[in-house]
Amino acid sequence: MGDFNYTPYDKSLLSLETESNLYNPFKKISTENKGSLNHNFEWHLFDQILISTNFFDTKCTQFNLSEAKIFNSQFLTQYHGKFKGQPFRTYVGKRYKGGYSDHFPVYIEFKEAVLKINILAIKTVFHLLILSFLLKF
Repeated sequence: MGDFNYTPYDKSLLSLETESNLYNPFKKISTENKGSLNHNFEWHLFDQILISTNFFDTKCTQFNLSEAKIFNSQFLTQYHGKFKGQPFRTYVGKRYKGGYSDHFPVYIEFKEAVLKINILAIKTVFHLLILSFLLKF
């Protein structure tokens, strides 16, 4: 997690994903029109969260990855001037501007996994219960 100084499709980040068995959900939201920082009026998605592929082993986790997002709420955004819409920076050079960061934070959302029930197993258990009940009489 952090500022990788590379976009999700950069060769070095793709190599890191492959060699370390990681998954980058920010590849799905990477576009030229949005990002976590803006440099020379171009958006870049340098801030990312990588997830171990072991996370997707459904036997071991109670959660599913829902989506990756950029937190660009209005209070974090420059609201006027030529940099309107960009992150509201704390400093510009040595001048204190009172903002938060030159990057928007990123985050991922999880949803609780839906328990998959094996219908055949339930029917078998139900039939065994009925059989057990009938054998008592």
